[in-house]
Amino acid sequence: MENVRDALAADLKAIHAGKQTAVQYQALAARVNAEVANMVKNCKLDPKADEQFHQVISELMAGAESMEGKDQAAAPRRGAERAAKALNAYGRHFEHPGWKRL
Repeated sequence: MENVRDALAADLKAIHAGKQTAVQYQALAARVNAEVANMVKNCKLDPKADEQFHQVISELMAGAESMEGKDQAAAPRRGAERAAKALNAYGRHFEHPGWKRL
């Protein structure tokens, strides 16, 4: 999850300034998707935690779809915002030493 957070954090300045390009959003989405796939593949949580974790994952994936331009109802910036909210929700629901909100 830290890798997703770090990738998003690295682009936040450009996103907030409205200078993130479509290519940059697509690259960010690809990174999010790759990290999510890795997390899902290696997920070994108890059922209750797993359910909450997959809600976060679902929001990250929806955000990535918007960043890729696959969701015509949401601009890429909205996708990045959705992913950031998902990461912040993760921090509220899971004990992760050193976790920083975006």
